[in-house]
Amino acid sequence: MDDARTSLAAITSVPGVSFAVVMDRGGFVIESSGEMVSDAEDVAALASCLLESSDEIGRALGRGTVRNMVCEFDEGLMLVVNAEPATRLAVLLRDSAALDAARRAATQAMPALSDARMTCAG
Repeated sequence: MDDARTSLAAITSVPGVSFAVVMDRGGFVIESSGEMVSDAEDVAALASCLLESSDEIGRALGRGTVRNMVCEFDEGLMLVVNAEPATRLAVLLRDSAALDAARRAATQAMPALSDARMTCAG
């Protein structure tokens, strides 16, 4: 779990990133970091549902599963990463200019975050 905390802290230390949560496929929080920690359960559940729905669209269109998606809101962005069959990550950004750096940090963090899911499941 310390690796997951460290990895999430690295993501939320990116300027412009406010919050990150790693969840299982069911949307249950494994670990979270950042400004919105009290809302982590809601963000995780909804982001996981969004990925699940989008995966269905991808399969129906013959395009496969969603790897990641970006949702643009009035007050920022949300990057959602579908890393491996059972681990997902949502990153909230208050500054859209941080998107590339957040993607890089998320990509680097996913091995530790996937290991954390295995630790929680086991």
